[in-house]
Amino acid sequence: MDRLWKIIERSGGIVGTLCAVITAIYTVGIFYGWDKSMPSKPTSPVMSASWLLYALGAIGLALLATSWIMIFIRARQPKKLFIPRPTMLPLNEVEISFASTWHVSPWLELYLTFFNASGFIVRPQIASGRIKVGGQEFHGHIELNTPVRSVPADGFFRVGLRVPLSAAEAKYIGEMNREGHILVVLPNAKIVFEIASFSRPATLDIPLPNQIHFNARTGRTDPYLPWRI
Repeated sequence: MDRLWKIIERSGGIVGTLCAVITAIYTVGIFYGWDKSMPSKPTSPVMSASWLLYALGAIGLALLATSWIMIFIRARQPKKLFIPRPTMLPLNEVEISFASTWHVSPWLELYLTFFNASGFIVRPQIASGRIKVGGQEFHGHIELNTPVRSVPADGFFRVGLRVPLSAAEAKYIGEMNREGHILVVLPNAKIVFEIASFSRPATLDIPLPNQIHFNARTGRTDPYLPWRI
């Protein structure tokens, strides 16, 4: 219905403008006597050509007025609110990395692959929550690891997370059994995204899965996360 309304109001504006311009040109021509050089033709007893043009001009002005009234009415209508939903940014895969646990300042890293199905440009703002690996809860809080950048719509993108480790926690990671599966628990963990919508930027909280099973050899989610797509 909104599309039909726009077509009518724009068509009325275009046709009305053309009719008004033609009538104005004809009126200016009569004022300056442009029609005097043309041989006069017998006019119809019903209505002359000048009155037909004036009627056309009146119709054009009426169409213009109607078009502007329709634009005014549509502008006064309340706009539809953009309501962000977590399904707009489905989580596709998670990868865990222990490469930075051997550094002087050790970190545990997670890399999450999302798909931007929101139709807008998104940007990660902040991450929060705690992490528990193999029953051991770490003291540090989750934070963003990758540079904050805008992500275009309809594409996959990765977000890096990291958690600072103490020396004892890094030692626990190093001595952990790397066979089979690794269970990682993310209680109340989430990532806040900014979505550049039509009206104004909106924020969207994406809760992370409470439990994730990783293949110890590959460091990737096992099983895969198709249920998050």
